[in-house]
Amino acid sequence: MNSPTLQVTVLLFAYLREAAGVDQVSLQLPEGSRLSDVWPQLVRRYPRFEGMGHSLAWAVNHTYARPDQPLRNGDLVAALPPVSGGAYPCPGEERPLDG
Repeated sequence: MNSPTLQVTVLLFAYLREAAGVDQVSLQLPEGSRLSDVWPQLVRRYPRFEGMGHSLAWAVNHTYARPDQPLRNGDLVAALPPVSGGAYPCPGEERPLDG
């Protein structure tokens, strides 16, 4: 007899999207899975992800979530790499932002 499962859609951004070659992936997980169960499944599917997960933020249904967040069938999960950028001076800015 098959164990009950749930399906989630995972959105991939930045270097994860580039490494996978897709911007989203559908995962089937055992019922009762938590957000922390998503990353190992992604690494199994995309071995190039190995070592890339240390600084990701996660969201479930457009809200930042902790690893112990329970998942439900149909959830939208986002794997969010850190964002960097910006440079001084900003256009029109003549002084440091901290001063």
